[in-house]
Amino acid sequence: MVFLVVNFRLMARYFYIFSFILCAKIILSYILLLGALLQYRMFLVKKHKNWLYVKILARKNVFRVWFSVVLCYRINKI
Repeated sequence: MVFLVVNFRLMARYFYIFSFILCAKIILSYILLLGALLQYRMFLVKKHKNWLYVKILARKNVFRVWFSVVLCYRINKI
């Protein structure tokens, strides 16, 4: 009987640690996604004179947004 009580306390402690880590991962992944989207939107608002430079930066920012979407999906998929 004492072993079961100790085992339940240990399980509860690990459950709290696991849930905290899970929530932290989800929050960090959404912050990463939001940051990438805001960076992409801020880039679209800016105007540059060199259009080749604009195309290169646009491709990099699109890649960052899609990478963040995939990373967010992979982190939250358990």
